[in-house]
Amino acid sequence: MGKMNFEKDERGDKKRNEDEQPSRVIVGREEFELCGGRIEELLRFGEFCGRGLVDFGPSFGHRQGLTQARGHSFLGLLPHLHTKSPHKNMFCALSGVVPQEPVVSSKSGHLFEKRLVLSKLEQSGNKCPITGQDLTPADLVAIQVASGSGVPPRMASSSGNAATAGASVPSMLGAFRDEWDAVVLESHTLRSTLLDTRQQLSVALYEKDAARRVIATLLKEREELKRMIVDGTDSNGAAPMDIDSSSSSSSSSSSSSSSSASSGPVTLQRLEEQNKALCQGRATRTKPTGWVDNDTMKTFVEVASRSPHKSSAKGILAVKVHPNANEALVLSGGVDHQGKILSATTYKVQGTLSGHKGSVNCVDFTLNGNGINCAPITASEDGTVKIWESSIKKSMKCVSTLSGHQGGINALSLHASVPLCLTASQADGTWRTWDYGVGTDLMRCSGGASGTTGVQYAELHPDGLLVVGGVNECDGQSNGVVLWDLRQQDTQKCTVLGYSTGKMTSLSFSVNGYNAVSGTDGGAVHIWDLRKAGNGVNAANVANFNVDGCCHAVKYDVAGKYVAACSNSGVDVFAHKKWNGPLVSLSTHSGAVKCVDFVGASTSMVTGSMDRTMKFWSSK
Repeated sequence: MGKMNFEKDERGDKKRNEDEQPSRVIVGREEFELCGGRIEELLRFGEFCGRGLVDFGPSFGHRQGLTQARGHSFLGLLPHLHTKSPHKNMFCALSGVVPQEPVVSSKSGHLFEKRLVLSKLEQSGNKCPITGQDLTPADLVAIQVASGSGVPPRMASSSGNAATAGASVPSMLGAFRDEWDAVVLESHTLRSTLLDTRQQLSVALYEKDAARRVIATLLKEREELKRMIVDGTDSNGAAPMDIDSSSSSSSSSSSSSSSSASSGPVTLQRLEEQNKALCQGRATRTKPTGWVDNDTMKTFVEVASRSPHKSSAKGILAVKVHPNANEALVLSGGVDHQGKILSATTYKVQGTLSGHKGSVNCVDFTLNGNGINCAPITASEDGTVKIWESSIKKSMKCVSTLSGHQGGINALSLHASVPLCLTASQADGTWRTWDYGVGTDLMRCSGGASGTTGVQYAELHPDGLLVVGGVNECDGQSNGVVLWDLRQQDTQKCTVLGYSTGKMTSLSFSVNGYNAVSGTDGGAVHIWDLRKAGNGVNAANVANFNVDGCCHAVKYDVAGKYVAACSNSGVDVFAHKKWNGPLVSLSTHSGAVKCVDFVGASTSMVTGSMDRTMKFWSSK
């Protein structure tokens, strides 16, 4: 082993001191003695590059073999110094710090602190903590590093004095190391768990987004199918059609809102088939149960009052209760050119129908046999009929418009089982039937036989083949009440039922099909029995009574048990065949009552008035 001298330091001072205690320095694979006071320079360089850069050993005191290093400068020896500090990336894959006892996985090449990886392998069942592959302690290769000759401190014995065993510096360092190991292992576990959780969250968010897109697509398809069922069109929809009043057919901007429209267009043969079925069903009709009796009807009082329409144009002109009692909805039409849908239980507005250019005079629901997906239908002073989407929402969309009248429409009635509706206009003196499934104007009538002119009002019979209405003149007399048969549409021949004391303003049929009630602008209310038609003038007029001022509307309840008549001062409710006086008079409106309808089994009623209020009535 030889002695190595440095001829000159970095400042150019020549020094030589062979008597100083030599120290060992490792250069490459050889050990050399270092003397001449240059150890301070090497230490300073080690502090500059990183602590513990150069591995020093004890002094040997030998001077052999120094010739191998003789003549080398200090800087010339630096590339051959064996360092204790590893490469900048030589960190433990678990703790992220320089390992004191490094080992390398022979399978993955990862560097670990030996005690940490052994603890992790024991916990995971010999699985690599980084890759998850099988890894045993035998697969770990120790890395040999140079170390000093210092002896590690002796740990305090656990069998020593309890008061001093934990107070020694070595024992504290050992405790700190064990705690550090536990923290490092837990930190690695948490990082792994965090990574897995992030991946699971990413997958969950992706699946949620995909589910939302699927749901949105399904909802869109459902709405499209509903529209197809309601309109009776294919997936491409129907081409918009404008109604020409001078042509024999009228078209709608889209198809109708009744599911029965899918059965095809309305024909006379189809109406006759439905007439037989309806007549047979009426013949087998049983007496309704659970209906309100007369004593309960006498106790009806106002239970709620709402003003759903605009205050700028006061007046509610029409109301209609949804045919399905479970829906608990009421449709109204107002002077403000809008329709409103209200809940019959909470009395809150559920939807608004905007699109007419005149007051909404008539409202109803299209029928499909089961009361489900019934679409609102409205008729207006602008001469049009609009069918709306069946789904109730804040802003309702019009799906079909029928036009052809030359004046405002004041009457609207629907067939019970086919997409047929009848409208009447006192302004142009005609009534028309429409196939709103395909948007055609089936029949027009301006009075019928010679001498019958000027339709005032008309209503479609429940059986679907007859029409009853009032005309301005019939056989030389004014205000005639006549009956038409749709099967005689070529001749439009009519049968005179009698004559009223004023212009007809409203008409309603009983469920039995042969009783009807009509009101006039003079306040007279007439009861008609269609079975006596043709037996003589006014033979079918079986009863009469009067209300205050103008009779704006009359209505039979669903069971044909009660009749309500609207007047300038309120609503009078009569029991059928007991016309000598009303059971109850409802008169809390401050304006003329324009419309009325019964709810369910006549357990409640709803009225609309020119005072802009809609009132709900029920027993005390």
